Amino acid sequence: MSNTKMIYPAIANKIKEYGTTKTHVAKFLGISPSSLDNRLSGRYDFRFAEVVKLADWWHVTVESLAEGAYAVEEKKVDEDESGTSPTDRASAS
Repeated sequence: MSNTKMIYPAIANKIKEYGTTKTHVAKFLGISPSSLDNRLSGRYDFRFAEVVKLADWWHVTVESLAEGAYAVEEKKVDEDESGTSPTDRASAS
């Protein structure tokens, strides 16, 4: 079992925490919703690049996803197509 397979519960929790849809996350990663479902269920591994991209988007470290700790990093995060990160959207609500 690879290390990225163990991350899927933390990623599923983050999706719920931010209230974003799996479809939006899949689009952000450039994969199909069914591919995301396969990763979240543990059938397939997340690619490390996908984990890094999500960690940056959510302002957390890859290590915190692996630990489920969600430690916030103080770094600039790339914005998604709407111009805001999930953290910004969660703060606005």
